[in-house]
Amino acid sequence: MPAHVLVAFDGAPQSESALLYAFDAFPDASITVITVADVLGDPTIDDDPLAVQRDELEARCESVLAEAESLAADRGREIETAVRLGVPHRDIVEHAAESDVDHVVLGGHGRTSVDHPFLGSVSEAVVRRAPVATTLVPLDPESYRELDLDGSVLVPVDGSPAATGALEYAVSTFPSADPTALHVVGLPFEYSASELEDSPFKRILAGLTERGEAVLESTVDEAAVGNATVETALTYGKPPQSIVDYALDYAFDQVVMGIHGRPSRRRILTGSVAETVARRAEFPVTFVRRPSDRND
Repeated sequence: MPAHVLVAFDGAPQSESALLYAFDAFPDASITVITVADVLGDPTIDDDPLAVQRDELEARCESVLAEAESLAADRGREIETAVRLGVPHRDIVEHAAESDVDHVVLGGHGRTSVDHPFLGSVSEAVVRRAPVATTLVPLDPESYRELDLDGSVLVPVDGSPAATGALEYAVSTFPSADPTALHVVGLPFEYSASELEDSPFKRILAGLTERGEAVLESTVDEAAVGNATVETALTYGKPPQSIVDYALDYAFDQVVMGIHGRPSRRRILTGSVAETVARRAEFPVTFVRRPSDRND
């Protein structure tokens, strides 16, 4: 369970949901809320900002953080706050590394201090570079409040140590939830599984299915899940869209994924797959990085 959580907050509805998620998911953790003024991306700032401009930016950031403090007070929680002027994704990652943070939470579609898109330019970069687990919350507060974080958690697995770590994380962080390990079988032809079943390639389908079931079994066996009951599921298709579709079709409350430090052709849950899921997700997604990958 994370002990120190960093929440990137810019005042957008999704960053409000990110803060609420941090409160709900990590009730015993200390929470630091950071806002970063994008000095390079703000067209009102000169190449060499004057002190008065910096003072104005800091004042704007403090105003944003006042919203976070109000949300914390409503929840009866205490938070620390931090203001940085610079490049948002870089400063968020640096602050996490410098402050003994063990989890980062961000809103999925927020804004910087001058209304630049937060997902593509910041969130995905933080997912790629953060040395710790990262959660994206792409929901407005009203939609977020409909979730049950102790409900259902989907964990895509591919037989890698990163996927095993993600399952362990899901079970330990959300002990009251019902985790499901999902393996996506990529098909070698432009056919659906049902079409292959009635074709000369059905033996290939049977072999792929058998290997997929073995991946699920070995992942659950290798993960330290204790007495937790882990359901397993197998589906077919392209991993990113299949993961999102499965989560939506079966109304999962959140997804926990392992993320590899270095993409590999032999693994499906590469950084590009994780980022594609992040862009398409309509639910919180947590990316868990293996300890050996944290300096990649």
